[in-house]
Amino acid sequence: MVVRAIIKEDRYGNRVYICPLCGHVFYSPKQFQRHLMKSHLHKRHRKKRIAKKIEKRGYIRRLSFGRPKTPKVKPSEPKPAETAKPKAEVKPVEAKPVEKPAETKEESNELLKAVEKFIENRAKGKKKKSIRFKITTLARELNIDVDKARELVAKIPNASIKGDRVTVKLE
Repeated sequence: MVVRAIIKEDRYGNRVYICPLCGHVFYSPKQFQRHLMKSHLHKRHRKKRIAKKIEKRGYIRRLSFGRPKTPKVKPSEPKPAETAKPKAEVKPVEAKPVEKPAETKEESNELLKAVEKFIENRAKGKKKKSIRFKITTLARELNIDVDKARELVAKIPNASIKGDRVTVKLE
C-alpha cells in the first residue's frame, strides 16, 4: 500500500504534510512516515474497507492485500562429476612462535620512568589519596602492548591491579 501525503504550505511558508487517512498535520516527511507506519500500516488486514474507500478517492496509488506471490523456480540440474573441480587437500600448518628481541635494562628503565610520568600527570591538580586508570589506557599512551604495561605496573610500588583497573596510592 502506498499512501501519499497531502502537501500544502502554511501561512509562514513552511511545507506541511497532511495524513490523508486521519488528517494529522506534520512538518517533516520523517514524522509523517513514522505516523503512517505506526498508526495505519501495521494493521493492514483490519483496514481493508477503509483502504478501498481511500483508493477510490485517489489518495492511494497501489493497493495490495495478502502475501506477494513468488514465481516458481525450476530446480537447476546438478553438474556432472567430470566438470566439478576436485577439492584441494588442506595441510595443517604449525604456528611458529614469534621471537621478540630481548629488552635491555635501559629500555625497561625508560618505560618504567614513562609509566611514573603518566601517573604523575594523572595525579596533577588532584587532592586525592589515590588514582585509578585502565591498563589499556596506559598501553595506548606509551604505544606498548597490554601485557607489557601490566608487567610495568606490577613493578611500581603502591600499585594494585584488579582486572583491567589499576589503583595507585599517592604519597
